[in-house]
Amino acid sequence: MSETQGRKGRVRLPVQGADIPNLLVSIMEAETGAADTAVNAALESVVLKEFENWCKIRPRALDQAMLKKIRNSASSAGTQGDRRTLEALLSMDIWPSAMKNLTAEEASEQLRLATQELRRAKTYLFHQAKCIRYVLSFVFEELSSAKQKSLNREIASIATFKTWGKDVWKLWREDSSMEMKNRLMISNFWLVFVDSFAEDSEGLVSNYSQALRSKLSEYISPDEYVSLFERTLLTNMDGLKMNSSSSKGDFSSADDAVQMDTKISGQIVTIIFRMENWSQAKLASAKIGLTFELSGDPIFDDLDLAVTSSSSLHSEIRLSLNKPKSPAILELIAQKALNFLTS
Repeated sequence: MSETQGRKGRVRLPVQGADIPNLLVSIMEAETGAADTAVNAALESVVLKEFENWCKIRPRALDQAMLKKIRNSASSAGTQGDRRTLEALLSMDIWPSAMKNLTAEEASEQLRLATQELRRAKTYLFHQAKCIRYVLSFVFEELSSAKQKSLNREIASIATFKTWGKDVWKLWREDSSMEMKNRLMISNFWLVFVDSFAEDSEGLVSNYSQALRSKLSEYISPDEYVSLFERTLLTNMDGLKMNSSSSKGDFSSADDAVQMDTKISGQIVTIIFRMENWSQAKLASAKIGLTFELSGDPIFDDLDLAVTSSSSLHSEIRLSLNKPKSPAILELIAQKALNFLTS
């Protein structure tokens, strides 16, 4: 892959279809990463504004590291996010606050409410990235070589690229066993992404940042946060430079850069962990370490466990085991593995 192929969201033409997936993932992740940085900046502004309402002066404990910790917890969804936000606030020895006699529990509730729309924006970013990766990984890793062969053709124009993109989508749609509601969501994300590309004298150029900017502005209010988001996003997009290894490692789900999926085949359950920007050495070390970590757990005495890894469009570690007697056991195994990989 040439250095200029992934620079500033560009793909030089002509290019072989088999070489496009990694380029598309790099482009999507870089533009998603820039949008995620903008949402994080808006989240930090919300946190700081809430503290201005609670305290006469900014607490000394609210340094940049603590601000980031609270921001990340506020971006986490559900009851786990509620717990993380409260724990982050309780780690500051300032409660009740000097200004309003506010407890950490009350502050956590207010902060969760104030960041609700930004949390939805983070969720949107996470899901669109996951869906685009999923289409590419399914088609180029799970389908037969015969079916993949039809996509390995020369792409020489925007028209042939968009036809190729629709053919990828058709193959995924025909072979995927995904539920209908999820198929519609994934189809929408993929087709919008492909349609965001245009052509200039150098080849294909992505306008996906504009699609993300338009969508995310629907989630972010009040107006001052929309303005902040737009300003930060435009700055990040204008300064964005990419090459084949520059996918943004800081962008991830709310709980960090490990995504988890499950797959069931007969009596075999597979838990799949996907990581971005992991080197082969880090992946191999994590696989060995995780195997050792789990092998000493008595929970596996009655379970046949296999730990495998692969690296293609992204790095993966798969835990395959015979179906346990209880979903609680499966949840415990998944949590143990996730804690190890994110520690």
